[in-house]
Amino acid sequence: MDNLPIVNGIAVIDLDDTLSSCQDAYNKSKAEYLLKTRVNQKEFDYLDVARAKAIGLNKYNFKETMLMLYARTLSDITQYDPEIEQLIDRLTDTSKYEYPIYGDTMESLQRLRDNHFLLFLVTSGIEKVQRKCKINKFGKKFKEMFVDITIVDRKTPEIFSRFLQIDPDAPVYSIGNSLSSELHNSYLAGITNLIHISKKNNWQYDNGAHSIPEEKIIHVDNITQAVDYILNNQYKGENYDPSKS
Repeated sequence: MDNLPIVNGIAVIDLDDTLSSCQDAYNKSKAEYLLKTRVNQKEFDYLDVARAKAIGLNKYNFKETMLMLYARTLSDITQYDPEIEQLIDRLTDTSKYEYPIYGDTMESLQRLRDNHFLLFLVTSGIEKVQRKCKINKFGKKFKEMFVDITIVDRKTPEIFSRFLQIDPDAPVYSIGNSLSSELHNSYLAGITNLIHISKKNNWQYDNGAHSIPEEKIIHVDNITQAVDYILNNQYKGENYDPSKS
């Protein structure tokens, strides 16, 4: 029994805009599209977010929004420009986007592992893009940080409830930038250690709708502060103030 591994805690971590930049790539493509067309940015954002909330995120949403709004700018069919459609095809090929890993990601994950935490990555999106264009590109060392990597179409409470069954004595932390996605579903699953990475350029499609009491949410700016909070909470019993880190 003395040879059993020590488990001080379990961290369930989101990927996009938590460990790596994602929204910036979409914003860059949107900016080029708006520059080349007469589409109003507020109208674009309203329709794109409304469609994502209504029918969910999929690989066609962004492109369909661009095509729909471009069509609205045409007073008649003779104004149609096939080069704009080619531009939209290029701008919405998310497999060609750059998704850089944040500079503090690897060090932060290693700190948790060094303190005997089990790490699990849970991300939603198009599997080919998530795995081939992000996870695999981040390298072998990144993948080896995690006990398991889960890619799903949409996060649900059932996905998160299994982490509570791994070790009943180990606290489970859920870390992510979306209140309405990973943190809301973690809370519904029974996870109460919820860390929200609330950057200024937060996820555009997060409608913020959730049932989590505000006092249950720890707000931080980045993954470094999230790990600071976990380790302070784990070993010192101190109330963590991100502004002092």
